[in-house]
Order: sequence, then structure tokens, then C-alpha cells
Amino acid sequence: MGIGFIQVISTELLSNRRLVRCSSSAATEIFSSKKLPVIYSEKFLQHDAGRPHPERPARVAAIKKRLSEDKEISESISFLEPSTDEDTTLKFISEVHYEDYIDQVKRLSGYGDVRSLDGDTYVNGATYDTAVTAARAWMDAVEYAYKTGRPAFALTRPPGHHATIATGMGFCIFCNAAIASAYAIKELGLSKISILDWDVHHGNGTEAWAKTNPQVRMTSSHQYPFYPFTGAESDVGMHNNVKNVALSAESNWSTLGPRFRNEMLPFISGEDWEEPDLLIVSAGYDALAVDSLAQIALEPKDFATMTQEILNHLGHGRVVFGLEGGYNLDGISEAFAMTVDECIKFVRGKEVG
Repeated sequence: MGIGFIQVISTELLSNRRLVRCSSSAATEIFSSKKLPVIYSEKFLQHDAGRPHPERPARVAAIKKRLSEDKEISESISFLEPSTDEDTTLKFISEVHYEDYIDQVKRLSGYGDVRSLDGDTYVNGATYDTAVTAARAWMDAVEYAYKTGRPAFALTRPPGHHATIATGMGFCIFCNAAIASAYAIKELGLSKISILDWDVHHGNGTEAWAKTNPQVRMTSSHQYPFYPFTGAESDVGMHNNVKNVALSAESNWSTLGPRFRNEMLPFISGEDWEEPDLLIVSAGYDALAVDSLAQIALEPKDFATMTQEILNHLGHGRVVFGLEGGYNLDGISEAFAMTVDECIKFVRGKEVG
């Protein structure tokens, strides 16, 4: 559709009610359309190490190409530019990260060349703007999913779930899932957010933030012990709002599947945590057998199964899927497409029902 959310809607809080002000008929089209939004920008191609690196622009380019070339999927989605409200975006980035760290990313990016935050994580001249735009894309996806009751996708990079309050790490700059959650709670007024992270690496940055907020529950499945060497099952947080499912190397769906159904799904929405207002999925695809950065052996169809079971368990589509890791281009393209396809089927089923 090529119209940024900020060009379409402006919002304000009045009498504790969220109002939508339409600046064009496109707003009605976006929020009434049966198409599902994929929030994406060509800016996400600009964060580049300038050398071979697993976290590269081709990741999102390959996924976008796969979605666009699938006739059934492409007719059911709209690619939307993130909004350009940088002040609000920075406000919520600051809810999750120290100002000194945000300034550090901006300063390093301002030099224009490629520099390192750590041994894995780089910054180039476009990184600051790209990472801010990525955070905004997740925020836009949250707003869309909550207001329409239909799934939304943030096809973004760099990833975010390893970024801590004080530093980037593990290819991550800003912690998008945490930022989007803070936005949902403090801007949209939601009271309960669930986060499910199926990336092969434990989302240490997201978890650290979630532990401070009793309005949030987070569950993560990940290879363990493995980078970033956090995510033990015994770590539940002071609010008992964290559940880690640690998988040994070479685990596959026969290992994860029962734990996903019997532990992770009831944790994000169950008897002691009634239906959350929204679910955010940190959708990394590096647990695929074809991904060389880890040793878990999932197949693309397993991500389709998880997506289907999430939606059926919740019974609604207020779900955001935001890209985290995944470095085999064929693998992530297929798995992401299967995730989207399951969401399309779910929405169609609800319409028929």
C-alpha cells in the first residue's frame, strides 16, 4: 500500500479512550481491509556490515520476495511503511534502554563507517535510523493487531531480543519486543501482554525487561546451554512471569511439540493468566535444521504448526509476529511464509465461522 501509518492516522488519548483521526480514506482502508499488514521498509536493507555476516540485508529481502511471489499470500497481505513519528518511537525506546546507550548507537552510526558494539554486533552509517524504524514497525504492528483483532507482521532488521537496557549484543540493537510491549501498555492502555519467543537463542534482553513488569508474561523455547548462556528453566523471575523451555542440541519437533502445547501455550493464556490483550511473538527462524548457527532441527512446517496452535489456543488474532533471527535464506523465507499463510487461514476461518 506504500502509505505510512503516520500519514494515515494520528491518535490521542481523550477521556481514557483511544481515538483514531483519519487524515485520508486510506485509514479506513487499512483498518477495514481483510488484508493482513506486513510492516516493512527498504531502510531495513541499509544496515550492512560491508563484509560477509550472518545478519545481512538479504534476510528480509528474501522473505519479501517469497511473500510477493506466492499469489495466494500476496493477495492477502499489504506491505506498509512504518510510521515516521520519531519522537514517540524514541520515547518508548527510552522506556527500555538507557539514554546513554541510545546516544552511543546514534554517535557510532554518525561516523558513517562500520564499527562494532561487540564482537558480533556492528553499526554502520544507517544503523541508528534503521533500528529506530524497526522499533516503530513493531509498534505499528501492535496497534494494528490490537485494533483490528487480526495478526500483523513486522518484517524488520536488525533483530532485537538480545539487546539489554545498556547495550546491544548478538546482532541486536534495540529490543523491539520490549519496546512494542511498553507501547501497548503505556500508549494503548493494555493491561496484559504475553510474549512468546521461538528463536533458537534465548531472548535475554526481552526477558530482563519482562521480569520488571508484572503486566507481562514471557515464554521462550531455545537451545540450552547456548548463546547467550541465559534462559535456565529455573529462572522464573520475581513475578513468576517467565517460563523457559530449554532444548538440548539436536532436539526436533517431537521434543518441542509436547512442551509447546502443554507448557508454553497455557503459560501465555491459561487459568492463572486470563486471556491477554495481545501476544507478541519474537519470530526467529534459526531453530531450523538448515540453519548453521545452532543445532536444533525444526522444519518450516513446525513453525506453521506453532502459529496454528497459538491462534487456536487464543481464539483471536491479536498477535504480532516480529522477525528476530534466522540466517538460512531459503529456510527463513519458507518458514516465514508458512507463518503468514496460517494467519491468513485463521482469519478466513473466523470470517466464515
